[in-house]
Amino acid sequence: MPGPGSLIGELDQDTSAGLAGLIGNAALQYGVTELVVDLGHVTFLTAAGVRALVQACDDAASTGCAFRVANADGIALRVLAAGGLLDLFRIE
Repeated sequence: MPGPGSLIGELDQDTSAGLAGLIGNAALQYGVTELVVDLGHVTFLTAAGVRALVQACDDAASTGCAFRVANADGIALRVLAAGGLLDLFRIE
């Protein structure tokens, strides 16, 4: 069962703006020191979704908050690897 920070389904043009705003807001909350986005249930990832993740990472960094992606596998892992983003998102 997905938990907090888990994304489910498609991360594309229709969903990416909402995600970026949500994560940016979370980074501004008092006491938040790390944001973890779980991609284990993402079934589709487009350039717009990648752009939202990069923006979220930048927003988190601007507030001193760590950011990482967890459970990237399948299509999500392949897209992020092709984009050279594994180190940025601290994916092992």
